[in-house]
Amino acid sequence: MTLVHDTIIVRRVLDASIGDAFRAYQETDQLEAWCYPGDANWTSRIEAHDFVVGGMKRAVFGPEGEAPYREESQYLDIRTRQHIINSERILAGDGRLISTSLIAVEFIEAADGCELVVSDQITLLDDADTAEQRRAGWNEVLNRLQPFLQH
Repeated sequence: MTLVHDTIIVRRVLDASIGDAFRAYQETDQLEAWCYPGDANWTSRIEAHDFVVGGMKRAVFGPEGEAPYREESQYLDIRTRQHIINSERILAGDGRLISTSLIAVEFIEAADGCELVVSDQITLLDDADTAEQRRAGWNEVLNRLQPFLQH
């Protein structure tokens, strides 16, 4: 088994209040609307979302017609309008574990709104994914957040 470790940090300054950005993570329907990668041929669905410390989030996502990826996360710390910390496992469509992460999302006051800092301390298993692909996925997801917040 090959393990690859990396830390991915992605930043965005959002034209939105910290409260609006935080709610985009907190509210299940909002989170489901913007937070998964893929193009128009991909689907995603949050199956469970208990947004409390110790609560779980389970979701499936991936190309339509293929066995979806599965995300299993647990919220480790939530400080309203400050940060969200969760652990995460991603499983391939065949049930094989492909990554584990410790993820911190920080909400920082900015002159024009809210700075969002996502830090993903990731371990990738068996060459099923790469840090570069995961970094691109984070960028893709966060690129969807600003338009979502403006609707």
